[in-house]
Amino acid sequence: MRRVTLIAGKLPLSAKPLSLFVSSVGGEHSIEGIECRRIGELTLASQLTFDAECEGAEIFALLDSESPEPKVSRFSLPDGFGSLYYKLNVDKSGEISYKEIKKNRTVRTSVGKFQRELIVFVTLILCIGIYFGGRTAYFGLRGISKTPANFTKGDMEITLSDAFVELDGSSEGYHAVYATDSCTVTISREKLNAIPEFKNMTALEILNEYASTSFYADQRVVSEEGLDYITFEMDFEKTYKYRIYVFKTESDIWVLEFFCPKGMYGYWSTSFNEWAKSIKFK
Repeated sequence: MRRVTLIAGKLPLSAKPLSLFVSSVGGEHSIEGIECRRIGELTLASQLTFDAECEGAEIFALLDSESPEPKVSRFSLPDGFGSLYYKLNVDKSGEISYKEIKKNRTVRTSVGKFQRELIVFVTLILCIGIYFGGRTAYFGLRGISKTPANFTKGDMEITLSDAFVELDGSSEGYHAVYATDSCTVTISREKLNAIPEFKNMTALEILNEYASTSFYADQRVVSEEGLDYITFEMDFEKTYKYRIYVFKTESDIWVLEFFCPKGMYGYWSTSFNEWAKSIKFK
């Protein structure tokens, strides 16, 4: 038996829940000729943990399971012992993909003249869960800088602090990702043409829609300093706290997400509104 955690990664705002099944002898469902039992649903900003009874079990993820022809993604669990973590993404065409998350994975990157390690840690989204890491104890030795620094990606500009470095989030479907050793910022972009039901909605109404379709639907929208956002927490080895803002332009919906370990939230969150106010779209 293996403990498996499935995490919602990049899901379009309009995506329906992912229905999850695992192969099981005598299961009440049959998918692609395999007996299965239902293990639950993944929605925006959610995760699901279950026990797979046997090695090599098959996992099925169905998008719009009530449809006569739902989109199906299928993958097998590897043999062995220990817990497994997978992130599931849905692209704008409805195709489902998955990626195993390796715990404690370390990658190297060059930042200016320094060689620093990025400790990759897991997050979700609005988006939604993407995993990126921050830099190592280098910052802990000199303190975490909050000196303003401008970052530009395409037709988006934001002011953060010079403690952040840019990471490549394109493979995860993000417009931009920035990280320190203990805080990550993700920026997502959705074309309004792809979500016509949002065209006549305000950013606040879209944020409320996001909250109502999220696993954390009991989280109320907070309004302060002329901004609206929602917060929630998720556990993955440690507890992370998230804050999400939604912005709307004539052609796009932009989702700005901050997250960090809960113990660091008090430090970083004092700057979130300031940084959110600085975001500009060309």
